[in-house]
Amino acid sequence: MSSGGGEVTDCRETNGESLQKLGEELYFVPRGEIYGELERRLFERLGYRAKILKTQNGKPYVEGTPLCISLAHSGDRGVFIISKSPVGIDLELYGRGVPKGVFNSFSERERGEITCEDGFLAHWTAREAFIKLNGYNLWESVKHIEFFGGKLYYFGQQADVELSFERFKFGVACVCRGKL
Repeated sequence: MSSGGGEVTDCRETNGESLQKLGEELYFVPRGEIYGELERRLFERLGYRAKILKTQNGKPYVEGTPLCISLAHSGDRGVFIISKSPVGIDLELYGRGVPKGVFNSFSERERGEITCEDGFLAHWTAREAFIKLNGYNLWESVKHIEFFGGKLYYFGQQADVELSFERFKFGVACVCRGKL
């Protein structure tokens, strides 16, 4: 339990072996507790109260440490990741439908792959996680991204990233790792 009374899921318990190899910690928390829980976990890891700052485009980072962080929220749920290397994460919940305007902004190849809400959420979370990895502006960058055949393309060039998806009963999360 977190200090605010909401449930905190330490994903090291469910997929810890792969996360430990990458030096990562992934946590699902109630949306309103993301920053408090992130600060608590950073204190446990660093031994001091780290300062979380944001870039001009809103990408959070931990001042004065080599640790990389990313966070996301959807509905009443939140997620954050702490890593030794650059990382971006996104989370989207099931049950919100597929926004027609967003779906229509995807390429023809992407739309051909999307046959259900889960497929749409995988495509969308891949885009957002990539944007968060790189600290780009969402609305300026999203139109230049294509996720097709399990690969991500930016301005038509395959991006040098690794995407991993976690599917839960409540939604889809994507972690994007790569070089900045």
